[in-house]
Amino acid sequence: MADNYYGLQIIDISNPESPVFKGSYHTPGYASGVYVSGNYAYVANSSFGLQIIDISISESPVLKGSYNTPGYAQGIYIDENYAYVADGDYGLQIIDISNPEYPLLMTNNISDVAYGIYVNNDSIYVASGVNGLRIL
Repeated sequence: MADNYYGLQIIDISNPESPVFKGSYHTPGYASGVYVSGNYAYVANSSFGLQIIDISISESPVLKGSYNTPGYAQGIYIDENYAYVADGDYGLQIIDISNPEYPLLMTNNISDVAYGIYVNNDSIYVASGVNGLRIL
């Protein structure tokens, strides 16, 4: 889970009645969103953008790569080789994560403001504050 100032927290919920703390990674900013895919946790990390953390050993997560977005990363969605980052006043950032050590910006500022993000098939849904829901 994204735990604001405390970064990424890894909790085993295989028994929902008794969750167990497994590990953590203290990110440099405020972890405000996380998406887990495979062995990686992709963290929307406020003014530090995207943090890619290898969680293959949950007790010892390690930073694999990062991309410092221009805004305040608040939400994230992963779809195959792309990270869609809701970057506040700097809109939507799309980052190629096919090589987690070296993420690469594909396009940015697609939406005027972006606070939350969801991707489904060929549509991108952006929570855009006072502008409401934007569908791209």
